[in-house]
Amino acid sequence: MTAARDEWRRLATDVGALLVLLGGVLFYALFYPTPYLHQVARDLPLVVVDGDRSALSRQLIRMADASDQLQVMAVLTERGEAERWLRDGRAHALLVVPREFERKALRGEAQTVGAYGNVAYFLVYSQAAEGLSQAIGSLNAGVVMQRLQLQGAPASSLMAQRDPLPLIPRPLFNPGNGYGNYVVPAVLVLILQQTMLIGIGLLGRAPIAARDAIVADIAGRSLVYVLLQTAYLLFFLGVVYGLYGFPRHGAWWTLLVFMLPFQFAVALLGRVLVNIFPTREFALQALLFTSMPAVFLSGFSWPREAMPAPLWWLSHCLPSTPAIDGFVRINQMGASLQQAGHAWALLWAQVLVFAAIVAWQESRRSAREGLSGGDSALSVLPDSLN
Repeated sequence: MTAARDEWRRLATDVGALLVLLGGVLFYALFYPTPYLHQVARDLPLVVVDGDRSALSRQLIRMADASDQLQVMAVLTERGEAERWLRDGRAHALLVVPREFERKALRGEAQTVGAYGNVAYFLVYSQAAEGLSQAIGSLNAGVVMQRLQLQGAPASSLMAQRDPLPLIPRPLFNPGNGYGNYVVPAVLVLILQQTMLIGIGLLGRAPIAARDAIVADIAGRSLVYVLLQTAYLLFFLGVVYGLYGFPRHGAWWTLLVFMLPFQFAVALLGRVLVNIFPTREFALQALLFTSMPAVFLSGFSWPREAMPAPLWWLSHCLPSTPAIDGFVRINQMGASLQQAGHAWALLWAQVLVFAAIVAWQESRRSAREGLSGGDSALSVLPDSLN
């Protein structure tokens, strides 16, 4: 407990580290979900070029406007003007209805309806494309049914021909299909990891412990950051999730047990890195730089199957990779600890590896300083010189 008390005192007297470890986590946890409050893009501005001006083209325009994703802003006659709307940002999608659209549709001739979107905003584009696809598909199905009815097909068979295999989607773990429900829970784990690593890096190297007290020193100092992370985890689940309405299906105790090795692994990894970095300024720069690679290596924003094998194996060195996988499984999908057992085992393996590295680093530091088993565990050198 002596090492834990000493670490608390070091933390309490270092304003920079305290600002990151206390203020940084709270700020990012409350600020990051804010852009995703609306979850799904709705009523995206749509501009239409109607080259047919028929009853069927007007019906298609009304169906596109009636969708949740789109709102028709203007119906123009020139495609060049509509494209300027798209480039200027006045519209996010463009629908082009060709000439003789109704005539060819009723005759069953193939034709192309132009649907365009601004791919610079991927989520906006996907929502706009979905709305246009649904409108065109529904109109096409209506035209087919009308033609079959004119050909004398029995009414009982029309629905079966229109939709022989009906699809009834039921989202299980993201009922609103919101982007925030998907991305924020995973990013909260990454925020916890990166802020802890940066804070430990800013705090600098711990005082040198006596060689026969290294294990107790590592455990005591790591316990400080484990307790901090536990408090933040409870804050995430109790405040952030409730404030932003994120779904949660897992048991609290299961999640706390699962995250325990993650918390130790982050604390130990921070100490491994701080023994490598020459200065606290370098630690800040290096760890800020690794935040974005850690997002992609975690496997939730980019498919693991699409990663090169060396990067996939490298991702296993970061606690966030198995932690995000298990956190999402338990908290969002209601999985048990056994069902997240692979990620849990990997986190405990990281704890053992990082603890062994820290013990080796501290043994070398202690040997260099010539400390014996009964010497006092003090260091009078500044962190930048240790």
